[in-house]
Amino acid sequence: MFEFMDMGDDKILAVKVTGKLTHKDYTQVCIPKLNAALKAHNKVRLYVEMHDFAGWDWEAAWDDFKTGFGHRHDIEKLALVGEKAWQEWAVKIFGLMMSGEVQYFPQDQKEAAKAWVKAN
Repeated sequence: MFEFMDMGDDKILAVKVTGKLTHKDYTQVCIPKLNAALKAHNKVRLYVEMHDFAGWDWEAAWDDFKTGFGHRHDIEKLALVGEKAWQEWAVKIFGLMMSGEVQYFPQDQKEAAKAWVKAN
């Protein structure tokens, strides 16, 4: 499930990700939010906080890949706050495809992640 949070700047999409993501989560929640932000701004920043994340169903995994790859030049910064080693590795691999900055933060560094994604 995607739960969007307000970071006081509509150029920053902040989202808490929990449970298992579905195709519906992407098509009805995530992608419309991202597209609206990109319509208002040429580039956006993402703050993603994973908590008790259980992965994706097959269609959602494909949605995640297509969305991330399709917008790899539209994201200035991506801060991912995670709780598992595989999440850190995924950020490193995804970061190779991105033109913007990508950084992983452990759960106890949420405030540092928020400060980093906001900083110029």
